[in-house]
Amino acid sequence: MKKLFHIYLKALILLTVYTLSNVVFGQETNEYIPVSHSFQLQDILYNPSAYSDSKASLNANLHSYTGAFSDINTFYASGLIKANERRYLGVLFINEKTSDFFNRSRFYGIYQEHIQLEKEKWLRGGAQLGFVNYALSSLGGSTGGTDWALDFAIAATFHAHNFEGGFSLQQLPNSELTPILFTFRLASFAEYFAKYDYRLSPDVIMTPLLRVRHTKEEIAAYPSVQLDFYKKAGVTSTWHLNRGFSVLIYYKQLLEAEMNELTAFFSYFFPSNNGLRKIEAQQYELGISFNLARDN
Repeated sequence: MKKLFHIYLKALILLTVYTLSNVVFGQETNEYIPVSHSFQLQDILYNPSAYSDSKASLNANLHSYTGAFSDINTFYASGLIKANERRYLGVLFINEKTSDFFNRSRFYGIYQEHIQLEKEKWLRGGAQLGFVNYALSSLGGSTGGTDWALDFAIAATFHAHNFEGGFSLQQLPNSELTPILFTFRLASFAEYFAKYDYRLSPDVIMTPLLRVRHTKEEIAAYPSVQLDFYKKAGVTSTWHLNRGFSVLIYYKQLLEAEMNELTAFFSYFFPSNNGLRKIEAQQYELGISFNLARDN
């Protein structure tokens, strides 16, 4: 019983600090899709029109802390399948576990329309529609609350030769959830990205990438550089402005059937020397993705 009380107390403190921090600094309690440190391999997390050259793809990864905050983690899963020459259909699931008593879940369906402008130039439009659930439970599950809200996003991506760039407008309904006592707003925000592949040698490709998130509170930029070796392994370094940087490594294994591809990846976040960001000192992410045959 004492152990359960301590767990409940820690969850209550985390929730209280989170909520009061918004009040003290004069901000709304605005909520956004959590930032993944492996977004270079999973553009679909933030842009429903993200480019894919596979007939189908599946992705799953876990973002977590270690030490005292190991109860905090986020799970991402997505899938995309080619319906015909111009359309892709997909799903996206995100679950944030703040503690044993507070969970945020997102469920989306994705639709993409591809328009070929020229031989190697494509314009892609995308939309995602789904629901967000916030569930807060008390000790023993005797009391608590849950709330659901509709969510919607639109996006566009331009792909030409070695260049790709696009934007997405997320959480357009500005929905509110009140599971119990506290109200959380799914505030609208925009995501922009651009990247270009430079072939340094026949077997080495360097890809600079810039991702920008524009919220009501800030404009956050995530510049990164990725090096891909022999199309089998790679490393990416991303600078999280005013927070630190993350390093992502991945390895690809080609499977026998029709050049199917399996990728495993791991990232670690190194915080900057900022005491206010100390909670981010021990973050890591690991995941796996599967691509079914290239769409040639």
